[in-house]
Amino acid sequence: MIFRIFINAISQSSGLLLTFILLSVSNRYLGEAGRGVFSAVDAWALVFVSVSFLSLPISVVNMLQKKQTSYPQVISSGLFLSVVLGIFSGIGCYILFTFFPKWFGSIGIESIFIIILLIPVIMLSSMLQAVLQMNKTKFWYSYSFYGFQLLHLCFALLAILLYHYDITTALELLLLSKTLHLVVMITVISKKFGIVNKVNFDVVLELLRVGLRAHLSTVVTILANRLDLLMINAISGSSSAGVYFISYSIMSMLLIVPNAIRNIMYQKLAVAESDTLQATVFMTKISFYLMVFLVLGLLLVSELVLKIIGGDGFQGAREIMFLLAPGFIFLSIPMVLVTLWHTENEFTTVNRISLISFFFVFVFNLALIPIYGAIGAALSTSFVFFLGAMTHILVLSKHYRCNAFKLIFMITGDEISVLKKQFTE
Repeated sequence: MIFRIFINAISQSSGLLLTFILLSVSNRYLGEAGRGVFSAVDAWALVFVSVSFLSLPISVVNMLQKKQTSYPQVISSGLFLSVVLGIFSGIGCYILFTFFPKWFGSIGIESIFIIILLIPVIMLSSMLQAVLQMNKTKFWYSYSFYGFQLLHLCFALLAILLYHYDITTALELLLLSKTLHLVVMITVISKKFGIVNKVNFDVVLELLRVGLRAHLSTVVTILANRLDLLMINAISGSSSAGVYFISYSIMSMLLIVPNAIRNIMYQKLAVAESDTLQATVFMTKISFYLMVFLVLGLLLVSELVLKIIGGDGFQGAREIMFLLAPGFIFLSIPMVLVTLWHTENEFTTVNRISLISFFFVFVFNLALIPIYGAIGAALSTSFVFFLGAMTHILVLSKHYRCNAFKLIFMITGDEISVLKKQFTE
């Protein structure tokens, strides 16, 4: 199992490498302000997608797992829903910008149209990615994650070498890359599974029913993770947003470890008949302590990393990285524990914890960002991540009537023996 987690993390690292290269190249042309606008556009698109998408990828995975509906029917219904929801979400975006333009900070009307076009493209890609995940087609599933980043990097390099690269060009290439990435995915999936011409509305309703159950936690999680950036952009300006984005992005790269563990745990718990708590707690512990070492190692070389990824313009991000560090360490805990809640259909539990986290994110950001800017957002984010981890552990203790704090933070001799055996094998 440890080997599978390692391989999963390695496969994710290729995408991180592409992201790292793209940021290193583009930041030198966009600067702090340009990076702030670019990241705010991307964040707004993701927010509109999360609010209106009704967790369609989760319902697609759920329906395909049951094997009661054919792939072509699920795919056709998912495509139909993605387009319809994307259109309504785009209309909502334009209305919101019309009445509350200050919420978008320095984002202009041209960038709003980029957001509107991005929304259905992201929805369609996410839905098709869920199909590839269930089919376990390794090459195309990997492409669904990293194909866009490779296209985006290639287009950016071509623009820098042959044309020019500014914020307008960057946003246009973002849309072009995601669109071409989607076209390839649709072509591959239509050839592999087929797509029926007639939409089955019974399947559509089932997708909506399942997705709505998990939707609240999905929306709240995305909002909690993007609210800080959007508030910084609106209140403190695009330069502060750019510095914060770089800090947050670098720290987020370390999440490949809990992400890899979470991916493997979903597969393991889906077929497990017993000891689901023991397995989840053990892997949560591994996730936590690995993040401790990774975060400390990153902070030691943070000045060099920032020099590579942003040149001289983003050195102010180092202080923010130090403030975010404790939060990201504790974020590794709920990222793994959530697999247990989803496997046991405890969506209500996840929803409640997500709502609590979002409430504190909103309150602390509203209080700290107007005064301290990006530093205030980092303090807020770090504390809320810690609070979310503690809440998950408390709920776990109550649900299973155990001392989850002791189970997660205390390392036993038996666990060390298991790890030695895994690495030896």
